[in-house]
Amino acid sequence: TATVNSIHVRECYDEKGINGDDKRLQTRSANHDWCRRLDDQMTGVLQALGHLRTSERHKGVEKKLHKMRALLSLERAGYDDTATEAQEGDQKPHTDEPTDKLRKMADVDKPLSVFYAIEGSTRIRIKPLDGEWMTIHLKPGDMLVFRGDVCHCGLGYGSVNHRVHAYVYPPGYSSPSSLHPCPDELG
Repeated sequence: TATVNSIHVRECYDEKGINGDDKRLQTRSANHDWCRRLDDQMTGVLQALGHLRTSERHKGVEKKLHKMRALLSLERAGYDDTATEAQEGDQKPHTDEPTDKLRKMADVDKPLSVFYAIEGSTRIRIKPLDGEWMTIHLKPGDMLVFRGDVCHCGLGYGSVNHRVHAYVYPPGYSSPSSLHPCPDELG
């Protein structure tokens, strides 16, 4: 409860919005007590599921969580939460990591993105590698983990929604930025 309550504190959010979208906000930093609590919990789950493993190249050093932020989507008038097609308020399709950089990495070493629901009605549209676009619906406590080269887009919301996003990086990895065009969007 303390973690969720802390995530709801509006003063922690950058009011400029993510990439200029004033209806999609994120916390300014990962330097919050709730981040440390969630980092420990999420690391335990990710480790138990094998998502922190790396190749022999890294000599047993595991991946780690980075850049954890709470995301806040503000209400968008007229937004239809049940629509299956993209609409005003959805992010443009993107990957979190540059696909050309990841092509050179072993699958086990590729960075991951983590999407953690703390409220009902949390959704994300995702296109699995060589798959079709689908909307994933998450309940509080659900955690979606996907590779950094998977195309996805955050959705708008007809009512306020809070959730958490983080990255999982192998040792020595640094990302040039957070949004990259999907390969099929380049053409």
